[in-house]
Amino acid sequence: MKRCSFDTYAVLVTLLFVAGVFSYRGATDCLTCDELLFVRAVGLGPLDGLMQAGSSHPPLLRWVMTPLVAANGSDLVLRVPSILASLVGLFLTWRILRRLFDDPVTIGLLVPVIGLGELFLVQGYQCTPYALLMCLTVGHFLSWFRLLEQDRPFARIVFVLTAAAAGWTHFYGFNLLVADQIMWLLIAVQAYRCPTQGPAVRTRTWLFTSLAAWLLVAPVVPLARFYMNVEQPFAILQIDNYVSYFFTASADLFFRVTFFGRTSVLPMYVLWYGAAMAVLWFALKSRDRDRRWRCAIVLCGAFLVGFPAMQAHALLSGKAMWQRYAIAGAWVHIPLLTLLVGWLTHVRITRSCAACWLALGMSAFAVGTNWMTWRYQDAAEFIRAQHRAGDAFLAQDMDMWVGEANMDRLWFERYVHVDIPIVSGLPARRHQLRQCGLPLDEVARTVRRLWVCSPLYSDRYLRTLATREWQLVELRTFARHYPVALFERRAAKSAGNVGD
Repeated sequence: MKRCSFDTYAVLVTLLFVAGVFSYRGATDCLTCDELLFVRAVGLGPLDGLMQAGSSHPPLLRWVMTPLVAANGSDLVLRVPSILASLVGLFLTWRILRRLFDDPVTIGLLVPVIGLGELFLVQGYQCTPYALLMCLTVGHFLSWFRLLEQDRPFARIVFVLTAAAAGWTHFYGFNLLVADQIMWLLIAVQAYRCPTQGPAVRTRTWLFTSLAAWLLVAPVVPLARFYMNVEQPFAILQIDNYVSYFFTASADLFFRVTFFGRTSVLPMYVLWYGAAMAVLWFALKSRDRDRRWRCAIVLCGAFLVGFPAMQAHALLSGKAMWQRYAIAGAWVHIPLLTLLVGWLTHVRITRSCAACWLALGMSAFAVGTNWMTWRYQDAAEFIRAQHRAGDAFLAQDMDMWVGEANMDRLWFERYVHVDIPIVSGLPARRHQLRQCGLPLDEVARTVRRLWVCSPLYSDRYLRTLATREWQLVELRTFARHYPVALFERRAAKSAGNVGD
C-alpha cells in the first residue's frame, strides 16, 4: 500500500482547519454590508434582484443561493456555498502546486500559507461571489495544465466551462478570457522557438476554446454595461490626488496579499512585477524538455487576473481599488516567487523560503492582522434591551444604497427585530456624510430618542453631533468601527421615561 506524502497530510490538515475556522466565523459573524445587499437581491427573485443597484454581480451564485434565501436560512447556511467553494479552491491549488514543485515538503509548507492569506480568510466564507470566483479561476488554470499536457475533449470542455462560469460569477471573470489570449500567444511563441518542445495543443483548440468561452459569456456583457451606467456617477471614496492614492494603495494592498502586513513602500510590488517577468523570461529562454516553461506561462497568466487586473480597472475608471478584486489571482503570488527561488537555488533554499512564509502567515493569524470579525450581535442585543416607546432607528441613505437597499436598514431588520420606526434623511454621498451630519432636525417630533448604529460613523465623530435640541446620552462600541449611539431630545427629559 502506497504511503501518503507529506503534502497530502498537509492539505488534509489545512482543509480541516480552514473548514473549522470558516464554520465558526460563518455562524458567529454577522453578515457584512455587501452580504446583506447580496442576500436582499437574491430574495427579490432571479430577474428583479438582478437589476438591483448596489449588488452588482452576475447571476450564477444568485441562482445557487435562491433556495437557501427562500428557506430563510441562517447566516451559516447562507455561507455554505462560499465555504465549499473555498475548500474546493484550496484543494485545486494543491493540485497545481504538485505540478510546480517536485518536493513534497515545499508543497506541504505552501498549502497552509495560501489558506492563511488575508483575502482567503476574509472573503472565503462570505456569501458573495468572490470565493466562487477564486475557485473557478484556480480550476481554470488547473485545466490549463491538463490541456497542455494532453489535448483531449474533456480537458477542452472543462477549460471552456470554468472560464464561462467565472464570467457568470463576477465581472472580473472577464479577465480570465483576456489572460487566456495572452497565454496562447506566449505558447505560440515558445512553440515557434522550440518546435520539438512545443505543446500538444493545436491551433484549432485555441480557436475553439476561445470562441466557445466568449460566446458563453456574451449574455453577461449587457448586464455589466447596465451596472456600469448605474454606478458610474458614484465614487465610494473621494480621491483628491489620484496618482498618489494609486501608488500608495497599490503598495499597501500588494503587501497585505503577499507578505501579511502593511506598507506604503512603492518598490515592493514593482520589484515583484520584475520577478514575474524574470520567471517568464527564464521559461521562454529554456530549451530543455521539462515543464518549467509551461508552469511559468500559466502562473504569469494567473497573476494577470488578480493584482494587475485590479490596478488596471481602478486606473481606467479613476476610482478606488478594493482588495477583494485581487482574489482571482492572489493565490499565485507566493508560489510564483517560490518557484523563482527554486529555479535559481536548490531544494533546501526553496523549503526555507516556504517555511518563512508559513511562519509569517501563522504569526499574522495568531495576532489577527490578516482577518477581521463582524460580530455585531452584542450591538443588536443592546438596542433590543434598551429601546423604549418613542424610539426610532436612523438608516442614512447614501449613494445608490437608498430605501429598502439601505445597508443599516438591512442590518437592523435582520438582527435587531424591534418594532420601532426607521427614519432616514435626504440621500448623501459617502464622502459628504461628515459634512452633512446626522439629519436630527428632520426627525419627526413624535420621536423622542434616536438610535444610530452604522460603520459609516466613528465614535469620535458621533460625540461632536449634540445640538440645541438633541443630546448624546449613550455611546458604546461593541465591534471594531461599529459604534452604537443613542440621541435624546432635550425637551423629553422632563417627561420621564416611558416603558415598553
